[in-house]
Order: sequence, then C-alpha cells, then structure tokens
Amino acid sequence: MALGVIYVGAEMVDGALKATGPGRVELGRPDHPKRREHLARLADAMQAGGMTVSVVDDPWPSVWRKLVVNAAMNATTALFGITNPELLHHPAARPIADDLARETARVATAAGVAIDPEAAPAMWHPVTSFVNRSSMLQDMAAGRPTEIDSINGAVVREGARYGVAAPANEAITILVKAVEMAAEAIRRAVR
Repeated sequence: MALGVIYVGAEMVDGALKATGPGRVELGRPDHPKRREHLARLADAMQAGGMTVSVVDDPWPSVWRKLVVNAAMNATTALFGITNPELLHHPAARPIADDLARETARVATAAGVAIDPEAAPAMWHPVTSFVNRSSMLQDMAAGRPTEIDSINGAVVREGARYGVAAPANEAITILVKAVEMAAEAIRRAVR
C-alpha cells in the first residue's frame, strides 16, 4: 500500500466516461523493499497506459497540494453551477475559491507541509485548462452525495486539530450540505 494522489479529469457524457485531461499520479515510496517492487511494477504499468507517474519519498506535500486545488474548486463550482474553466473568470466564485485555497494552505503549513497562502490560488488556476466539470458539480447534478466532508470538511477538521481556523471551508461545507439536503427534500416531495 502506498499513499499518493491521482489527477485524472473525467466526466460522464451520454453514459460514457470521457477523459478531459491528462492523467498524472504521485505515489509515496514505501519503506519495505517488497512493497517498493510492487509499487515499481504499478508505476511501470500506469506509465505504459499513458499516465505520468512520480514516485516520491514524502507523499504528504502531494496530498496537501491536491487538497488545496480540490478545496478551492470542487465546492465552488458545484454551488455556482459552473465548469472549472468558468470558475477562473467568475466575479463572485473566483475570489471564494482563492480564499479557500489560501485557508487550506494555512492548515497545510500548520500540519507540517509549508504552502505559501498567497501562492495557493495559483495552484488551482492551471487546472481549469484541462478539466471541464468538477466531480462535485457532476455529483450534485446527478443527485448523488458529494465528497464535501472528505474535502472541505477535512480542511476544517485538520484546522481544528492544529489550532487554525478555517471559516471559509466551514461555510462552504455547510452550504453544500444545505443544497444536498434541499435537493433530496425536493426529490422526496415529487415522488
């Protein structure tokens, strides 16, 4: 088992899964030699399949960088009902996403992974060029539960653990849950 992150943009189009961006994975190198062998084979197979694969000694910076991106983009696009490229130019949603990124960077720094809060918005901006609709927007549109507790809710919990307030992540978590609850109530009412 290895800790890591994967970046694969995808969305459902007419019932088929369509890739919307290049695939990239960053995996943490295990300590045990046998696990390293398994990971090397996995990395080779993923590269043969077209993915860009990096194996790193410390995967936590990769995990926190991805959390900065997801915390900024996913809930914001879902609440505003916009695609990732639209987020970059949205007059209300972009400042919120930037604040979420900065706040997540402060929590990451408190957790031991230094990320400059002022540089954090630039981490999500390039992602808008190759991903169309966030997974959270797709989940909300399909009436599925979102990952809000695992993304922005995790920032809030980790912030509390390290004594760093995360009010923007807390507010957006509450808002997404409220929208989910309202949508579910409407679905039940029309059955």
